[in-house]
Amino acid sequence: MIDFKQKERLVPSLIIVISLVVMAAATLFDRLAPVPGGGAVGHSHTITRRRMAKDVDLAKISGENARKALAPRIWQGNPEVVSAGVLALITKSSNQQLLKVGAFRPQRVQPLGTITELPYTVQISGAYPGIRAVMSSLDSKNSKIASLRPDRLV
Repeated sequence: MIDFKQKERLVPSLIIVISLVVMAAATLFDRLAPVPGGGAVGHSHTITRRRMAKDVDLAKISGENARKALAPRIWQGNPEVVSAGVLALITKSSNQQLLKVGAFRPQRVQPLGTITELPYTVQISGAYPGIRAVMSSLDSKNSKIASLRPDRLV
């Protein structure tokens, strides 16, 4: 109770009145002062959440499209099965160009996130145009094999 007539209640009453004035001033300042960064706080958070949700949806769609585009170019199976398939494709392509496969050496497996890279070193001997044709066939759009640098044949 605010009472300024009794001496023992004077200080607590004064503290209460000062507290009420400070709270009223803070409330006025909160209502009248502009918010930094624009509009209402709740509204900006809603826009940010909507934008983040939209970005997440776009990222999911983009990831799914990339997965669908890569699916035909990715081998399925363990490294031994993939190595046998790669060797068969290289041998078939080399035989068509009358070339000889001298060596086929699998290299260290390299995990790349959700897929695994299986590098190989291949030695093919024969005429340069035939070797170039084999390399081009390996880098074709429908091939599951990609050469590291087809323009730097040794």
